[in-house]
Amino acid sequence: MMALYLKRNNPEAKVLILDSKVEFPLMDRMIPEWETRYDEMIEWVSADFGGRVTAVDPASGAVITDDESFEVDLANVIPPQRAGDFAASSGLADESGWCPIDPVTLESTLVPGVHVIGDAADAGDMSKSGHAANSQAKVCAAAVTALVSGEAVPAPTYDNECYFLIDEGHGLKVGGEYVAKDGRITGVKGYSNEPDEEDALRRQTAADGLAWYRSIAEEIFGSDT
Repeated sequence: MMALYLKRNNPEAKVLILDSKVEFPLMDRMIPEWETRYDEMIEWVSADFGGRVTAVDPASGAVITDDESFEVDLANVIPPQRAGDFAASSGLADESGWCPIDPVTLESTLVPGVHVIGDAADAGDMSKSGHAANSQAKVCAAAVTALVSGEAVPAPTYDNECYFLIDEGHGLKVGGEYVAKDGRITGVKGYSNEPDEEDALRRQTAADGLAWYRSIAEEIFGSDT
């Protein structure tokens, strides 16, 4: 979306993605779209080609990697991810930086009586997304209700769905279904857009993404605005 804005307002600009990973979701569908729609405006540098950021110099506006220094006009620097300081100071996070949980109840395995959902939780195969947190919240509410009522906790099912806009009216999605298995949340079904789909299907995916946003925002906040 940043590239789309720049294409319309500053076509000489460049979007540089410095990545500490060597792959990302739907990359085999996204990268060809970037090349087709944005020419050479977007450049992704993976870890195996020197994309790992090691330092940032705010005074000079430089982003520094293992091999090079880049002077940028705007940098969105995402540090290595982990649960927040509160989770760590409360004893909920382990050496991985995340909060281990029971996959059936989402109760912390380190601090009894505390349930953890969303980005802080080590949720196994589930992505860290708003849809995933919403799904976990529903499972957690049902589990807590059963526990305080002295009833059996129902076997949980989780789901997740993420939408990506490549261009206006051109969307991709990825999602899956999950169950509690072998002590973790485990994926049992996955789906995503296929490469080289017709534009009509991608337009429908973009529309579905907007409908999904309005629905989940209404469900969580009571309003989609």
